[in-house]
Amino acid sequence: MDIQSLLKKHKARIQSVLFIALAYLAFTLFQANYKISYSQKAVYSLPHGLYLTEFSDTFERGDVVAFVLEKDRVIHKKGTNFAKIAVGVPGDKVTVDEYVVTVETPEGEIKTYPVDMPYLTQKAGVPIEDYLKTYEVKEGEWFSLGTHRLSVDSKLFGMETTNKIVGVNYAIW
Repeated sequence: MDIQSLLKKHKARIQSVLFIALAYLAFTLFQANYKISYSQKAVYSLPHGLYLTEFSDTFERGDVVAFVLEKDRVIHKKGTNFAKIAVGVPGDKVTVDEYVVTVETPEGEIKTYPVDMPYLTQKAGVPIEDYLKTYEVKEGEWFSLGTHRLSVDSKLFGMETTNKIVGVNYAIW
């Protein structure tokens, strides 16, 4: 039997093997740069439940940043994967007031985010005065916020450091 007749006889099998090999290669390349992540919480601190995470240590103001907690926080343990909105980046001035977080950029742009610090600090059993402050975001830092009023983020814990960043999240659903 010659090679041509063998190829014709096993064409479907060869196509299947090639498809599987290409799919595996594509998946391997995808996995090297991305991962699919989801929120396991019933009350989301972000508006979506499923994200595509692009592995990267660079981000911009407004990006949803995936990172690993450096220390225990309330009910979340050190090493937990988190995702929050980067509202403050190096050079920004961030002020936490009772009902608003204000971000002022070096260019003079001002952006505000609603919060409920009286409710949050009362629930946590801590004095509100300890959390109403102004931050100057330095190199190697960023200010995180979730979208839920009970989000565990920088309004309670101060600056995040960039050395624990996993990547940037893009909402899928």
